Amino acid sequence: MQEGQTLRLKVKTVTPIFIGTGNELKRMDFILDGKVIRVIDQEHFIRSLTRQQRDFFLRWIENRISERRDRKRPSSLSLRGFLSELTRKGEVDRRALLGRSTSYLLPYTYIQRRDGRPNINRIKECVKTPDHRPYIPGSEIKGAIRTSMLIDMLQSDEIFRWFADSIKDLNESLKRERNSREKRKILNQGWKEIEDELLRGSRSEAHYDLMRGVQVGDSLPLPIRALRIEFISLQGSSRRFPLYVETISPNQETEIQITIASAERWMEEVGLSDREEWLSWDRIRRAIYARSKLILEEDERYFRGNTRVGDEIERLKRLNALDSPLLRLGWGQGFTGITLTLPLKMRGESVFEDLRRSLSRAYNQYGRTHPGRFPQTRRLAVDEEGNPRTPLGWVKLMPDGTS
Repeated sequence: MQEGQTLRLKVKTVTPIFIGTGNELKRMDFILDGKVIRVIDQEHFIRSLTRQQRDFFLRWIENRISERRDRKRPSSLSLRGFLSELTRKGEVDRRALLGRSTSYLLPYTYIQRRDGRPNINRIKECVKTPDHRPYIPGSEIKGAIRTSMLIDMLQSDEIFRWFADSIKDLNESLKRERNSREKRKILNQGWKEIEDELLRGSRSEAHYDLMRGVQVGDSLPLPIRALRIEFISLQGSSRRFPLYVETISPNQETEIQITIASAERWMEEVGLSDREEWLSWDRIRRAIYARSKLILEEDERYFRGNTRVGDEIERLKRLNALDSPLLRLGWGQGFTGITLTLPLKMRGESVFEDLRRSLSRAYNQYGRTHPGRFPQTRRLAVDEEGNPRTPLGWVKLMPDGTS
């Protein structure tokens, strides 16, 4: 691909992908129906009720809220509970009502409980179009490309030594600060300054950022049938809690466009002439491949002894090719997946340990970690027996032509 052209890429999901909106489906928004979940359009649902049923619906909600406020007994709002009461009163054709008010159906990983019913209280929603078709935001892909480029820059011995020294200086600043909130500010500002030094020219403003020359569009929307609910297990922690997320299933194909700006005049104007080689797809592609290789090697060590997950990682390693690399996206990547710390762990254990200590002082959630076991947790989709099955977030980028 020549500079200043637009590249079309096919994107194939190879593990479940979860890119969240921050919203959740609650028990009034869905109902389990056999091996699928019905996501309910609340407006259509209420319009489908008779006037008498709507009056009962309002009283039912008021009673549940009152019970919860008075704390006489645990009480939660659920569509199943409301329909059960309507059915007992003999005032509803349940199947017809659900059919009229269902937005879409979702298959899900059915985890059997002792009482025979799966426990699904909340579902984290993924990014979708208004008509419920999932897609991959261009900003998500661009962010992963940015991290890939930064990590690949750290493969230079000179840049890595500068990076390690910068982390040491950051650690010293954190040691001198006692206030936790100020520690977090120092940490965030330190990361920003490191990234700016690597990717920005004569100033730390967005206009001078190398990634300004790389534009990534949103993917084409996938059909609703590409959606699936996955149960997520937190590995490496004694904490257990049910977590269901709405994902794009594996083996789905879509398309994105990446436009890379012509480097000549713009790079000189913003003081980035020494980084001109990065404004080419060949260079970016190699960085994506290298980052994925590092992540998979680290996960291979982490899951040594777990045959099933180990086999899945081997499959991903085989799929990661220089001409069509894997890219890690979305939620579930963990600390080393979304930061520049993996090269530190791979090449500078003492610096990485200093960083772990600094993080434990700045963030309470890292206080329980131990040397050699940070990050200590991984998020994996599980099978019907609750056994870890596959990591999240892997897609394969494949050339589809240029324009």
